[in-house]
Amino acid sequence: MRDAYEIFDEATIPHHDDYPPGSVVPLWADHTGYTITAHRTGGERPGFLRFSLEGPPGDPPDDEGLSWAQILVQPLLCIWEDNDGSDEEADAAVREAAQYLGFEPVETLLNAFREPERRSADTHEDWYRKLLSRLSDYVMSVR
Repeated sequence: MRDAYEIFDEATIPHHDDYPPGSVVPLWADHTGYTITAHRTGGERPGFLRFSLEGPPGDPPDDEGLSWAQILVQPLLCIWEDNDGSDEEADAAVREAAQYLGFEPVETLLNAFREPERRSADTHEDWYRKLLSRLSDYVMSVR
């Protein structure tokens, strides 16, 4: 994860009015620097969201209105997948990160990471949406 870009100054953003309403606070960028994770305090779907800097102005976010647990699925999955060791080492790395981030349903997440649907390009998106649904009861922000 990287620090989010400094381009979020409203005065410098072209087409600022094309983006969803509500105050959006950028939190971090992914490893490419083009996908931003942020928190929206107003608008129709407050909560955490993820959006691309490469899409045309006004494109909807990739994910929006998510809880803290839901927005952490992608970075924790990256930690689990990038671990070159055993499942136990990958699990330990995710548990440690989850503890630092206040992510409570870590065992639910680790079990989901082992589901075969996650590995298939044809079923990954459905797997991801179902996992987000399972995590919808968790708080909208860190306590």
